[in-house]
Amino acid sequence: MSSRNSESLKSYDYACQKFGTFETVRLRRNLYNLYDMICNDDPLLCHISSGSAVEGLDMIGSDLDLMAVINGTIVCLNERDAENVAEENNIRTLILDIDNTNPCYALLRVPKNVTFPENIHCFLEHRGQGIFYSSQLFKLSQLNFMSLLGDRQCPDTGWMFLASFYYRHKMYHIALEIISIVLSRSLKVDPSTLATTVNIVHFEKMTAMHLLHMLVSNIMVFENDSALIPDELEIEVTNNSSLYLAVIIFTHFLKFLSYYHLGDFTSSMESLRGLEKCTYNQYRYKALGKTQIISSFLCLGIAHEMIGHVSKAHECFSTCVSYGEYNTTTAALRLSKL
Repeated sequence: MSSRNSESLKSYDYACQKFGTFETVRLRRNLYNLYDMICNDDPLLCHISSGSAVEGLDMIGSDLDLMAVINGTIVCLNERDAENVAEENNIRTLILDIDNTNPCYALLRVPKNVTFPENIHCFLEHRGQGIFYSSQLFKLSQLNFMSLLGDRQCPDTGWMFLASFYYRHKMYHIALEIISIVLSRSLKVDPSTLATTVNIVHFEKMTAMHLLHMLVSNIMVFENDSALIPDELEIEVTNNSSLYLAVIIFTHFLKFLSYYHLGDFTSSMESLRGLEKCTYNQYRYKALGKTQIISSFLCLGIAHEMIGHVSKAHECFSTCVSYGEYNTTTAALRLSKL
């Protein structure tokens, strides 16, 4: 092997360590492209993601630029055009003002006789004799909105719905890539510590928005006839039924299913043990509500049945049935077929 080829391989290995493999970088790009496609279902607003993070580079200095093209506003060159366009098209207009700013820059001025909706007034500011659209006020509102959402704007529920989408299309390796991301960033909390004094104080110091976000984002809801639910659970969302699953439970369950269909028995059993441990911990320390406990044992029972552990599957389905009226799953039907 020539020294040039050797150096090239070393450079490639270094790049893979720093940025990820070609497949990993491509997956990151596709995730952001999919995010833009989902956001762009509104004809009045076009979202565009850019920056090194969108290009698939996951580094400390990677930046993410979020842009939006507002199609419901037309920028005109003068007052007369702005008023005519607004009247003829029943649309909001602004005026491009280059007289009151530095060279190569422009301001957006509000026409005098064009009415703006109330929800836009918070972005307007007075400058001299005119009213202008303020980029600073708009930026401040977006930062305030982001601070309410916290650092989990793309919660694990979204990642797992995406993983389930790929699983449904038999793209198991991609589903496992996403699952790996979710498990690597999820908070490892032992449910037995939730009742300690330290954690009680911690929860008391949380804001109401933080608590609400934490509670809501940890549950996945599959509605009636969902196109994202795995085939093994599809019967649970027929006849106007819904299935509520804790994210961490569904993550381990989907990991088991993916390895099972890939024929990787060793990894399947390892995933099953993770699902079993997580389910019994949540049950033992009452970390989930009854509905989520039932769905957790349902998933565990299905996994045991697929492996051939009939007695354990019987135990799991029986636990679901023991909850009586709270059990809206098909656990009783599955139990009768064992």
